[in-house]
Amino acid sequence: MMSCVRILPHTSPRSSPPKCSAAQACTFTERRWLYGRHSSVLTLLDDETYFDSLYATLTAWGMHRMGPGNTKLLDIATIRDGVRKNTKRLEDLQTLNITTVTQDQQEEVIDALWAVLADLWVSVAEARIVANSKLLHHILPGLVPPIDREYTFGVCLQSEDAEHR
Repeated sequence: MMSCVRILPHTSPRSSPPKCSAAQACTFTERRWLYGRHSSVLTLLDDETYFDSLYATLTAWGMHRMGPGNTKLLDIATIRDGVRKNTKRLEDLQTLNITTVTQDQQEEVIDALWAVLADLWVSVAEARIVANSKLLHHILPGLVPPIDREYTFGVCLQSEDAEHR
């Protein structure tokens, strides 16, 4: 097992980094390489290979499980079309970094991110923030951390009803 980089390590109750399989590391590395080949979100979202790699990464992250439950990705065409529908919003956010957003920018950035999060359908689950944040992390890596229910959900949102957003 390989160690993956944790997002927000100071907020995680884990004492060691989470483990990833070799497949997770390979799909993540390939997707990062493809991301680096693009100068803008516009060209990135036109790249079919990037979406294939992104889908494989989300699958390797455990977002497409067989059997009952809501941990299932929608088909790649639905995800891709939803992302592309938000191209303008994503372009407006692409240069931002979570650590450098000023207080004056916060409300506008939050509204823009919620608009994109609410407009995407990534999985069959009704509560979309976990799946959608993981997808958006791969498009806006400096701005959107991948949120999971166990470690970052409560820390990032500080709200009992946030899962319904």
